[in-house]
Amino acid sequence: METTRIPRQLPPPPAEAARNRPSPAGWLDTPLFASLAEQWRAIGRAVPGQPDTEWNDLTRRPPT
Repeated sequence: METTRIPRQLPPPPAEAARNRPSPAGWLDTPLFASLAEQWRAIGRAVPGQPDTEWNDLTRRPPT
C-alpha cells in the first residue's frame, strides 16, 4: 500500500504572486469592497487597510 505524505506547512507563495496581489489600499478601487468598506465604517467596524483607532488605543495601554 502506498502512503502519501502531507507537508506540515504550505510553502510561502512565490514572490511574483505576492507582488501581483492587490494591497488593502488597492481594494478600495474595487466597487464591491468600496461599498462594503463604506457600510462597515458607517456602523463603526474596522476596515482592512485603514487605521483602527480602537486597536491603537488597546495596544497603547500598559499591561495589567
